[in-house]
Amino acid sequence: NSAAAADALFAPVLVASGAASRPPFELSDLGGLAPSWVLPSESGDGCLLRLHETAGGAGSARLRLSAAARSVELVDLRERRLRRLVPIATGVFAVPYRPYEILTLRIRARIPAKR
Repeated sequence: NSAAAADALFAPVLVASGAASRPPFELSDLGGLAPSWVLPSESGDGCLLRLHETAGGAGSARLRLSAAARSVELVDLRERRLRRLVPIATGVFAVPYRPYEILTLRIRARIPAKR
């Protein structure tokens, strides 16, 4: 769709060296939901994933994490928690969306146990 193409066209290019690694997450069942960016949280507590619904549809996307997370939350544009997403399977979260909605997810990494 044209909104996703525009995001891709104007997104900065990220160059990395070294061996290929496994992506930290995978999205599926997106429908008209277009991922826009991933950034560290302003508070330093996790990372933010921004998604835009661009086709006027509603549905539920799937977010699969490659590592366990402490929490996955839907937050507003100021990073205030709206609701916590509950896993539907190990490391898999349903992400419901409405027509033309802008979603921001905060993914907080699991804190390793102290030894």
